[in-house]
Amino acid sequence: MDTKLTISFIVTANFQYIEKAIESLKSTQVGHEIYVVINAGTPEEIAHLKRQYPHVKIVENAQRLSFSENHNQILELSQTPYVALLNDDIWVHENALDILVEYLDAHPEVGLVGPQLYYEDGSLQTSAYSDPSLLRMIYKITGLAKLTHQRSPLRRWLLKIGLGRLLNIDSLRTITTPERVDVVKGAVMVVRRDAYLQVGGMDASMKAYAEEFDWQWRLRQHGWQIVLVPEAKVTHFGLGQALLTLQGERLYYDRLGILTYFLKHRSWWQAMIIRLVMLISHTFWGLIWLVFNRERASVHFKIVKMAFTWYYPFAAAKS
Repeated sequence: MDTKLTISFIVTANFQYIEKAIESLKSTQVGHEIYVVINAGTPEEIAHLKRQYPHVKIVENAQRLSFSENHNQILELSQTPYVALLNDDIWVHENALDILVEYLDAHPEVGLVGPQLYYEDGSLQTSAYSDPSLLRMIYKITGLAKLTHQRSPLRRWLLKIGLGRLLNIDSLRTITTPERVDVVKGAVMVVRRDAYLQVGGMDASMKAYAEEFDWQWRLRQHGWQIVLVPEAKVTHFGLGQALLTLQGERLYYDRLGILTYFLKHRSWWQAMIIRLVMLISHTFWGLIWLVFNRERASVHFKIVKMAFTWYYPFAAAKS
């Protein structure tokens, strides 16, 4: 069988999910090869994985790298027509990757596809997003977005009344047939290698939470379509995905990603507003947390410093 698909997993210190994720690929019919990039793990854990899955190619990093850097390694190594970039905390439903590959085969104008994601209890998980807008990012940075995090009652009510379709916000819509979207969630992405070769890999300066937005924007700028294919189904356990858990390093890199995205793809004045909102909001929360938790306060002040000083190399960004 010809190898048509390269599959990339990342493991960062937690080996809890990776074996189940590999097992879930057994229904995949398309010829494929599997890579697991290991950021951290004990020699025993790594040796066990190699024994259990001798067909899996293991890449061990000397130091911990970001989501983008890890997957970019496999994008560079791959020689197959398609590359699947997968989180390790997933369960691929029967033939889901076959469905995504078949869709790409049938639609040469499409550069990247994603499946419908589900929570462990079978409920729908947000699988597509609209491009970040100024107002929505202000809503997020100020902390108000906690009111409508992915599993909140308010969000369920907004979905029920169809506000997402009214406002044309992909994350608030239920998509039942293959449909073009701005961004599919980075937990599962299958990209056409020709599209990757044209636009390059994900931006390594975005350490977490914004890299798929930037990458898929660049794909669309080069004429490639992004499509959510809901017939393909994947359970994403997604521990830590709720906005309520964005703390510490995760919160810092989320804000860094937002600012970098606006510096790269929005006007100077929108990027300046994002800076100002970060300065005001995180100064406020830093002062509040200073009373209760100095460690959390220090993260907010670190974000304030970043908002003052971070500039993106525009020559590279605009290429």
